[in-house]
Amino acid sequence: MQTAHYVAEVIKKERPLQVFVDGSGIGAGVVDRLRQLNFPVVDVNGGNSSLNPRFLNKRAEMWWEMKEFIENLCELPKDSKLKEELTCVEYDYTDKGRIRLDRKSDIQEQYGFSPDRADALAMTFAYPVADFTDTGMELDPKVFND
Repeated sequence: MQTAHYVAEVIKKERPLQVFVDGSGIGAGVVDRLRQLNFPVVDVNGGNSSLNPRFLNKRAEMWWEMKEFIENLCELPKDSKLKEELTCVEYDYTDKGRIRLDRKSDIQEQYGFSPDRADALAMTFAYPVADFTDTGMELDPKVFND
């Protein structure tokens, strides 16, 4: 409930075009509560299948999209923890040639931390985000008013 409340306050303040929430595990409750409060959040589960056959799962797809964005278009904030997390995750290929990432449990065991900040950044690449001004869609103003 605390996490959902915090996210709701940030959504009200920042008014993002889209909010992706890791809905696996305890995140499912966050997704449910935000939806009860009429916030249009997208439930993302990194363990689900990717629509792109290059990737083993959605998590690998999101990280790959993030990698390409960082390499081509973006400068990261001066955040040493984020840099450490981004550089500790490695990829390889399955027997069928699909890209897969190190498991979070293996990263935790090897490095003593989970790449939570890096995963949060990767989550922003879960799905394309439409610019509502280009689509003619509008956000429901009731969501942003108490």
